[in-house]
Parts: sequence; C-alpha cells; structure tokens
Amino acid sequence: MNNGIMSPGCQKSNMWSVIKKRDDLEYDVVPNSWLCLEKKCYFPSHINNLAQLKRMVRKCAPVESSWEVMEIEIKKRDYESYERAMGDAIRFSKSKKSISSSENEAIGKRNPKKPIYSDEDVTDDDDISEIVDKPSTESEDGDMANTTPKVPIPPAPTLPSKKDNSVQKTDKPPLSKTHIIDNFVPPRIEKCALAKGKNHHCACEQPITMQSLAHSLCAISRQVERLTSQNKNANLETLSQISELKSLNGEKNDNKLPVLQDSDEEAETNKLLENMPLKEIQSLKDFDLKMKSDKNYYHAMISALQVRANTKSSVKTARSIIGLLIHPQLCSKLSWKGVQRKDHTDKKTSFKDLQTCHLIFRVTRNLFPNLKSDDVAKIETSLSNWLAQTGCAAKSKDLEI
Repeated sequence: MNNGIMSPGCQKSNMWSVIKKRDDLEYDVVPNSWLCLEKKCYFPSHINNLAQLKRMVRKCAPVESSWEVMEIEIKKRDYESYERAMGDAIRFSKSKKSISSSENEAIGKRNPKKPIYSDEDVTDDDDISEIVDKPSTESEDGDMANTTPKVPIPPAPTLPSKKDNSVQKTDKPPLSKTHIIDNFVPPRIEKCALAKGKNHHCACEQPITMQSLAHSLCAISRQVERLTSQNKNANLETLSQISELKSLNGEKNDNKLPVLQDSDEEAETNKLLENMPLKEIQSLKDFDLKMKSDKNYYHAMISALQVRANTKSSVKTARSIIGLLIHPQLCSKLSWKGVQRKDHTDKKTSFKDLQTCHLIFRVTRNLFPNLKSDDVAKIETSLSNWLAQTGCAAKSKDLEI
C-alpha cells in the first residue's frame, strides 16, 4: 500500500468527515476520498495497527480494492483540518455539540463579534433592534455587486434617563500597590506589664495569636493543678503533725488545737488508707482478696490513691503508691517475680501477680493516659528495685537493733 500517495480528489480538497459506524456505533474520522456513497465508505479494517491507520487517515491514503465497504452515518463533513475533525469526533462520542467551524466558513478569516451592551447602556428593547445585521440589497443595475452582509455601525449608546442613586461613581483614582504598601500599618505588639524578673509564662513574647493564647491557658491550667495538689498534700501533712503533737503531749482536749475540717472526699480517702501501709503478708493477701471480690472497694481505692499519689511523672507516681501500700518490713517477703536467692531461706511472694500491683498500674494509667510500653517497662524496673532495696534496708536496720 502506498500510504504516501493521495488520491486526486484528496489532493485538491484535503478534507475529512466525521462518521458513525453502524456496526459498533463508534465515531471516527475518514478522508472524503474514502466516501463512496451517502451511507457507505471504504475502510481498511484488516489493519490492526492504530498508529498506521491514523497515519493513513491523516495523509489521505488512496483507496485500494482490498478494502471493506462499511455502512456508516455521516455526522459532519468537509473539515479542512484533521485535528478539528478528530476534536469533533471526540465531542460527538461524549454527546456534546460540535465546536468546529461551519462547512461554508472560510477558515483563517476574521469573524468580528457583535458589541454587547450592559443594562446601564441600553434602556429600551427598540434600541437593540437597530443593531441587528441587515443583508445588502441588489444594486441599481440588477446584478449582485456584493453578497457579503454589511454590519452597520451601532449608534452611540444613550445614557439611562433615570439616575441610579444606588451606584455612586467617584472621581478618585484607585490606589496603587506602592501606595498601599507605604501606608501599611503593622499590628502593634503589646509588651508585658510585669517586671522582667517575674518567673511566669509570658504570652507577649511572640505575636499574640489564638494559638499563643491557648498555649498560655494550658500553662495556667497546669499551674492550677499543681497548686491544688500541693495544697492537698500540705493539708494532710498539717493534720499528721497535729496528730503527732496530740500523742506526744497526751492532750485529750481537742479545743486547744486548731481542727481542720476535712471534705467528704478527703474523709473517705483517710478512711480507706487508715490501715496503710501493710506490714504483714497475710494483711496483703486479705487486701488483695477484698479488691477482687468487692469492685466498689477496688474503685474507691483507685480514687483515693489518685488523690495521694505524686503526679510529677509516671515512675514517681508508681513509687509513691507502693510506698503508701507496702511497709518496708513487708518488702523482705516480696520480690517482683517471686524468685529467691539460694542463700535466702524465706519464701518470696511474686508482687507482679498480686492485685495490688494491678491497682498501682491502674492508678498510674488513669493519671497518665498516654502511657507507652517503654514507660511500663521503666515502672516495672523501678518497682522491682524499690522492693529489693527497701527490703535489704529493713533487714539491715533490724540487725542493728
């Protein structure tokens, strides 16, 4: 097949048509020279290479006798550009209208657009009718001197008769970018009124934004929580000192000493922890059994320990709780895993398997919800070391006595 040689008709016109195949209802582009009848055309269906087929269509390859005659429907014809025809074929396949030029339009010539007037420029429908194009008439000699329609020059638009008070035009020119930049006033940054020596979280160190204010509120909230916890600890320490003074002086008259009234929560906490820390292994077992059998008691212990625990860090919280529950004398009978040394004859109880250990971790997790596995490992190591060190210290103290 000589793809580079075009048919004589195609050489003259170089036009293409958009067709719709009857068998698969697909849109395609073929040269006009391939059209044999109104509803039929020649098509090289035996060629499976799409690139070769596209090249043949673009170059208007001559028709060969071996080609198939295919039934079609011509959607639009006489395109002088292959790209315009292919663009319309794609739009037809998407059920869109053609955007190419008309069949009789001379491609490349200027097509002036009609002027468009706004509502302010045209007040009456009769004025618009004067702008409509009128075709040229025959000359006096009877021949058509010029078949091209003449476009009359539209009259000057008339101003609206009624003044529109809603739109007020000013004679001031618009401000330039340089003028706006020169007159830009940056936001004033407030300075802190407190002295520089004051130790506080200052919100005026950076530009004041919603984020900086929220950060300052968080810092204030943290300080309030710390002060509340310190106040509770100071109150409890004062009560313990008063009790020691009463026992030392042997005074029974409570009116001579100031009495601090406990709140209901503090009174409940003191009642739950009045027998703590535990000194005997049997007391520890009874405490474990009571927490397993009585869920209300278990949750009450959690609330009480959350009030008394040290909340500076998760490790310090766990250490402070085990110090509230376990007496140093009992540590010699406990170990983390229950493993005892060969030189020790006393049997050790596994602390990690007790409900008391679970209680410590439950309180710690409530105070530190984002506890990670690494933090849990640090807490376990800290509690194991506390049991071993406190037990050894208690034994050494007993030997000295």
